[in-house]
Amino acid sequence: MINEISISMGLKYMSELEYEIINNKIICSSVGLQAGVDEAGRGPVIGPMIMALFETRVENIPRLEELGVKDSKKLSPSIRKKIFNELINHENRIIVAKIPPKIIDEWVINGNGLNALEAHVTVEMIRKYNVCSDVIYVDVPSNVTSYKNYLARYIAESGIDDKNIRVDIKAEEKWVVVATASIIAKVIRDKEIENIKKIIGFDVGSGYPSDPRTKASLGILLREFPDFVRKSWKTVKKTIKSETNTTLDNFLQ
Repeated sequence: MINEISISMGLKYMSELEYEIINNKIICSSVGLQAGVDEAGRGPVIGPMIMALFETRVENIPRLEELGVKDSKKLSPSIRKKIFNELINHENRIIVAKIPPKIIDEWVINGNGLNALEAHVTVEMIRKYNVCSDVIYVDVPSNVTSYKNYLARYIAESGIDDKNIRVDIKAEEKWVVVATASIIAKVIRDKEIENIKKIIGFDVGSGYPSDPRTKASLGILLREFPDFVRKSWKTVKKTIKSETNTTLDNFLQ
């Protein structure tokens, strides 16, 4: 059961897309640079989606393999944290974008969708921090062709030079730099969920719709902490309908 006594009323969550550079030890005059981009938290109903860009010299890739870098889903939380802590002390560049539920909802509701949002954020990370890799590998959740079109559109709009960007489904299984980005994104996403739990005072689970703790917390989150929830998700609407026999809009009034 959720302890409603522990709740502090009126707490807000970030409402704007936030970019952060965690490590910046890359010199653009260096030769043989590679970068990878991946996300964590695309499917959850609670909390942000995190995108990470990892840039390093090609000669450093064997060291990443020695650290045990692979797709983050194949690693335990403790191993991911260990690798993350190693990465922030190495010669590389780590750029992170935190995309809150409010922004996700806006892109879903206006019809652009998550693929367009991810492509937009990828280009913004490249532009804001002058990513200068010879090649940038990007994990694509689905539909490679449309994702390439989104990237081309946002690159043209941003005014940056055309980049050698290679996209593929399950790119984290093919390129070490993408797997590294997936680890970074997952560690930060996990930290965000832990922060949310501390802020609101109860356990919301993993944030995924299939998690019973997450489903059990949706009603009170929507009443007291709506900024933490992706209201465009069908799970939210179905949960409110089944529990209260009303629409989400009426529930939030």
